[in-house]
Amino acid sequence: MTIKMRPVRLKTLIISYSIVLLAYEASVGAITPPKEIIEVLTEFTMLIASLVIMFYIDRLKESRSVFWIMNIGASLLYLGLFFDFFEEFFIQPNILDNSYEDIIQTAGFLIICLGIQRWISLHCNLVAQLHKTASTDHMTGLLNRRAFYQHVESDSPLTPIHSSFLLIDIDHFKSINDQYGHAFGDIVISKVATIIRSNIGDNQLAVRWGGEEFLIYFKQCDGSQASIIAESLRSTIEKATFTDHTNSVSCTVSIGLYTTQEQVSYDHGIDRADIALYQAKHNGRNNVTVFKTDEVLDPH
Repeated sequence: MTIKMRPVRLKTLIISYSIVLLAYEASVGAITPPKEIIEVLTEFTMLIASLVIMFYIDRLKESRSVFWIMNIGASLLYLGLFFDFFEEFFIQPNILDNSYEDIIQTAGFLIICLGIQRWISLHCNLVAQLHKTASTDHMTGLLNRRAFYQHVESDSPLTPIHSSFLLIDIDHFKSINDQYGHAFGDIVISKVATIIRSNIGDNQLAVRWGGEEFLIYFKQCDGSQASIIAESLRSTIEKATFTDHTNSVSCTVSIGLYTTQEQVSYDHGIDRADIALYQAKHNGRNNVTVFKTDEVLDPH
């Protein structure tokens, strides 16, 4: 049968040992007033601090590796400080040589530092993971709308000149959902997102704008370049096959393109791309339509 050393039991044993040792030495040893009051107060403060750490780290139980590193380090530090503090009140405590006390304290302190380093590392990873979860769409891995605005508006609320917006919509997506089910519709959305991601550069932002709509933002990219990329995307998606274990279908997308000729708000650029997308659907779908200043169709 194996015996597991629980954290509460470990703390109880250490504290009980120190209390019993203190009581024993008090009953047989000669108590003497400490010579250095400041030193005693300092050692007592550190002793209490190590004791607080021993109990506070119970909050780290969810991270077992950090918890046990900190627990062992705090226990060693407490014991070393206790022996040091204890000797201030007794003439002949006969517990440990001073060098051993220093070794125990130093080992405990270094182990605590290791635990802190480990905890900071885990904390940073958790923060990064939470940030990624909050900024990406869980189905496609693309940026979500909120993260897009945070990213682009962190520098300026206005776009650079010659920035392009592509608004992409999967054609007849409702029919795909109705005929094959929402699970298969999710497969289509995910694969379209994968195609989009593989056809854009590092300085271009792909966003799941909502439902079956996607946004691609090109910073300082003229209309002709953006139009070539848009047509390539449309063609690639048209040629793709979307399958699961029972179904296999093809689909197309309509794309609206708007390129700024001056600095405008991001909402302005997206609204113009939305108007162009509406025109693309009005023109029969499965095409790329560039926004024109004389466009009068209302996308809503």
